[in-house]
Amino acid sequence: MTGKQRNEAFEKIKESVLAYGVGIVSASEIDRIGIQKAVLKAMITVLEVVEGKLNERINYIIADGPNILSIPRYKMDKIKKGDLYHYSISAGSVLAKVTRDRIMREYHERYPQYGFDTNVGYGTKEHIEAIKKFGITKIHRKSFSPINDHFS
Repeated sequence: MTGKQRNEAFEKIKESVLAYGVGIVSASEIDRIGIQKAVLKAMITVLEVVEGKLNERINYIIADGPNILSIPRYKMDKIKKGDLYHYSISAGSVLAKVTRDRIMREYHERYPQYGFDTNVGYGTKEHIEAIKKFGITKIHRKSFSPINDHFS
């Protein structure tokens, strides 16, 4: 999907679902607990938000990726390339991606030299050059390459 298509889908998804949530984990926490536990924490946050909105316990979860950690005390299927097979996983991916892109554009206001408005935090050549020139910020994940290769 293009960025425009994702943003349009984002709004349609929000309008058409009974409940949704987005879990956000900071870069420093990802560095501290690791990416798998950070993903688990974000999923639990979403689960709590959705259960609160629905005012009932979720009884079955499908998630994208066979290697993610299970949510304790919930029946859960982890599906390889789940976003290709399940609309709900695809919708969750859109919500997450658009939210992340919007956060990165906000970071661009604070750190314009890194080009977060266009690279949205991915390790493009220009982003790597900016890191080499200006160093890292508190939003960079120090446990990820290439940052951990140069700044740890």
